[in-house]
Amino acid sequence: MFDAINKSYYPWLFEQLNKNNDNTKNKLWLLTSVYFISLLTVSIFFFFHGSALITLIAGKNYMISNSIVGLIFLGQIFGGMYLMINNYLFYEKKTMLISTITIVSGIIHLLLISLFSYYWGLTGAALSFCLSKCIQFLLTWLNVYKITAIPLAIKSE
Repeated sequence: MFDAINKSYYPWLFEQLNKNNDNTKNKLWLLTSVYFISLLTVSIFFFFHGSALITLIAGKNYMISNSIVGLIFLGQIFGGMYLMINNYLFYEKKTMLISTITIVSGIIHLLLISLFSYYWGLTGAALSFCLSKCIQFLLTWLNVYKITAIPLAIKSE
Protein backbone atom coordinates (compact mmCIF):
# COMPACT_ATOMS: atom_id res chain seq x y z
CA MET A 1 0.00 0.00 0.00
CA PHE A 2 2.74 2.49 0.93
CA ASP A 3 4.68 1.75 -2.24
CA ALA A 4 1.58 2.56 -4.32
CA ILE A 5 1.03 5.80 -2.40
CA ASN A 6 4.67 6.74 -2.88
CA LYS A 7 4.62 6.07 -6.63
CA SER A 8 1.67 8.39 -7.09
CA TYR A 9 2.94 10.98 -4.59
CA TYR A 10 6.53 11.64 -5.60
CA PRO A 11 5.87 13.11 -9.09
CA TRP A 12 3.45 15.58 -7.50
CA LEU A 13 5.95 16.30 -4.70
CA PHE A 14 8.75 17.04 -7.18
CA GLU A 15 6.43 19.35 -9.10
CA GLN A 16 5.66 21.22 -5.88
CA LEU A 17 9.32 21.39 -4.82
CA ASN A 18 10.28 22.78 -8.23
CA LYS A 19 8.15 25.83 -7.45
CA ASN A 20 10.76 26.73 -4.81
CA ASN A 21 8.15 28.59 -2.78
CA ASP A 22 8.21 28.75 1.04
CA ASN A 23 4.39 28.69 1.26
CA THR A 24 4.31 25.51 -0.81
CA LYS A 25 7.06 23.95 1.31
CA ASN A 26 5.17 24.87 4.49
CA LYS A 27 2.06 23.15 3.12
CA LEU A 28 4.09 20.08 2.13
CA TRP A 29 5.56 19.74 5.63
CA LEU A 30 2.17 20.28 7.22
CA LEU A 31 0.62 17.59 5.00
CA THR A 32 3.53 15.27 5.76
CA SER A 33 3.08 15.81 9.49
CA VAL A 34 -0.67 15.15 9.27
CA TYR A 35 0.07 11.97 7.29
CA PHE A 36 2.53 10.78 9.96
CA ILE A 37 0.13 11.49 12.81
CA SER A 38 -2.70 9.73 10.95
CA LEU A 39 -0.58 6.64 10.34
CA LEU A 40 0.61 6.44 13.94
CA THR A 41 -2.96 6.86 15.17
CA VAL A 42 -4.19 4.03 12.93
CA SER A 43 -1.38 1.79 14.18
CA ILE A 44 -2.86 1.91 17.69
CA PHE A 45 -5.89 0.02 16.34
CA PHE A 46 -3.68 -2.91 15.33
CA PHE A 47 -2.14 -3.26 18.78
CA PHE A 48 -5.62 -3.94 20.16
CA HIS A 49 -7.52 -5.51 17.26
CA GLY A 50 -4.91 -6.79 14.80
CA SER A 51 -5.21 -10.41 15.84
CA ALA A 52 -9.00 -10.37 15.45
CA LEU A 53 -8.68 -8.81 12.00
CA ILE A 54 -6.19 -11.45 10.83
CA THR A 55 -8.38 -14.21 12.26
CA LEU A 56 -11.39 -12.75 10.44
CA ILE A 57 -9.50 -12.60 7.13
CA ALA A 58 -7.36 -15.75 7.31
CA GLY A 59 -9.15 -17.99 9.81
CA LYS A 60 -8.42 -19.42 13.23
CA ASN A 61 -5.37 -21.34 12.01
CA TYR A 62 -3.56 -18.01 11.67
CA MET A 63 -4.38 -16.53 15.06
CA ILE A 64 -1.47 -14.47 16.40
CA SER A 65 -0.80 -12.17 19.35
CA ASN A 66 -1.99 -8.55 19.10
CA SER A 67 1.43 -7.34 20.20
CA ILE A 68 3.16 -9.16 17.33
CA VAL A 69 0.64 -7.88 14.79
CA GLY A 70 0.94 -4.39 16.26
CA LEU A 71 4.74 -4.39 16.08
CA ILE A 72 4.75 -5.64 12.50
CA PHE A 73 2.15 -3.09 11.50
CA LEU A 74 4.01 -0.28 13.29
CA GLY A 75 7.17 -1.33 11.43
CA GLN A 76 5.22 -1.07 8.18
CA ILE A 77 4.01 2.38 9.27
CA PHE A 78 7.61 3.48 9.82
CA GLY A 79 8.42 2.09 6.37
CA GLY A 80 5.61 4.17 4.88
CA MET A 81 6.81 7.26 6.72
CA TYR A 82 10.33 6.61 5.42
CA LEU A 83 9.03 6.39 1.85
CA MET A 84 7.24 9.70 2.30
CA ILE A 85 10.37 11.62 3.28
CA ASN A 86 13.09 9.83 1.34
CA ASN A 87 11.68 11.55 -1.74
CA TYR A 88 13.12 14.81 -0.40
CA LEU A 89 16.58 13.21 -0.49
CA PHE A 90 15.93 11.92 -4.01
CA TYR A 91 14.94 15.44 -5.01
CA GLU A 92 18.23 16.76 -3.58
CA LYS A 93 20.07 13.96 -5.47
CA LYS A 94 21.39 12.39 -2.24
CA THR A 95 20.99 8.79 -3.42
CA MET A 96 24.29 7.68 -1.87
CA LEU A 97 22.97 8.85 1.50
CA ILE A 98 19.76 6.87 0.99
CA SER A 99 21.85 3.78 0.19
CA THR A 100 23.98 4.29 3.30
CA ILE A 101 20.91 4.66 5.52
CA THR A 102 19.38 1.53 4.00
CA ILE A 103 22.56 -0.51 4.53
CA VAL A 104 23.05 0.74 8.10
CA SER A 105 19.44 0.03 9.07
CA GLY A 106 19.68 -3.40 7.40
CA ILE A 107 22.78 -4.29 9.43
CA ILE A 108 21.09 -3.06 12.59
CA HIS A 109 18.08 -5.25 11.74
CA LEU A 110 20.29 -8.33 11.30
CA LEU A 111 21.93 -7.71 14.67
CA LEU A 112 18.63 -7.02 16.44
CA ILE A 113 16.78 -9.99 14.92
CA SER A 114 19.59 -12.34 15.92
CA LEU A 115 19.61 -11.09 19.49
CA PHE A 116 15.88 -10.46 20.03
CA SER A 117 14.72 -13.69 18.39
CA TYR A 118 17.05 -15.67 20.63
CA TYR A 119 15.55 -14.12 23.77
CA TRP A 120 11.94 -13.45 22.77
CA GLY A 121 11.22 -15.65 19.74
CA LEU A 122 8.61 -14.38 17.29
CA THR A 123 7.88 -11.31 19.41
CA GLY A 124 11.60 -10.45 19.30
CA ALA A 125 11.62 -10.79 15.51
CA ALA A 126 8.64 -8.44 15.24
CA LEU A 127 10.26 -5.99 17.65
CA SER A 128 13.54 -6.02 15.71
CA PHE A 129 11.66 -5.32 12.47
CA CYS A 130 9.78 -2.43 14.08
CA LEU A 131 12.92 -0.91 15.62
CA SER A 132 15.01 -1.19 12.46
CA LYS A 133 12.26 0.47 10.39
CA CYS A 134 12.01 3.20 13.04
CA ILE A 135 15.78 3.73 12.88
CA GLN A 136 15.65 3.87 9.07
CA PHE A 137 12.90 6.49 9.23
CA LEU A 138 14.62 8.57 11.94
CA LEU A 139 17.99 8.55 10.15
CA THR A 140 16.26 9.64 6.94
CA TRP A 141 14.21 12.31 8.69
CA LEU A 142 17.32 13.67 10.43
CA ASN A 143 19.16 13.93 7.12
CA VAL A 144 16.17 15.49 5.36
CA TYR A 145 16.04 18.02 8.17
CA LYS A 146 19.75 18.83 7.77
CA ILE A 147 19.94 18.84 3.96
CA THR A 148 16.69 20.20 2.60
CA ALA A 149 15.27 23.65 2.88
CA ILE A 150 12.66 22.93 5.52
CA PRO A 151 10.59 26.09 5.96
CA LEU A 152 11.21 28.39 8.92
CA ALA A 153 7.89 27.39 10.47
CA ILE A 154 9.33 23.91 10.93
CA LYS A 155 13.09 24.48 11.17
CA SER A 156 14.52 27.23 13.33
CA GLU A 157 17.66 28.83 11.99
